[in-house]
Amino acid sequence: MSRRGFCTNLYSDNGTNVTGADAKLKKYFKQVSDQQSVDEYLAEKGVMWYFIHPSATHFSGFWEVEVKSHLYNVIKGALLKFEELSIMMRRIEVILISKPLIAVSNDPTDYEALIPGHFLIGS
Repeated sequence: MSRRGFCTNLYSDNGTNVTGADAKLKKYFKQVSDQQSVDEYLAEKGVMWYFIHPSATHFSGFWEVEVKSHLYNVIKGALLKFEELSIMMRRIEVILISKPLIAVSNDPTDYEALIPGHFLIGS
């Protein structure tokens, strides 16, 4: 969100680590702030945060496998500094938003494909 602005939909898996972090963050924000909650803030910005169904782990399988695969293949167990990890995550993001979704035309000589990046930049 800091690089592209607020998204419309934010999806998280429903693993115990994510839901546990959600509960702890909500508790923390209530203790330290008299301001609106995270949920209220996101709603004000037009962001809907969804947790996938707990028994439907396959819903997030694609992005989890892709990120894990790239991280494993590049890092291979090395300990990275924050800046190094940040750069790696940006590189993985570029790979994921550049993967073809579907061909733009039926012409076999046309190599243009619709990619997730088109939705981010609007063309």
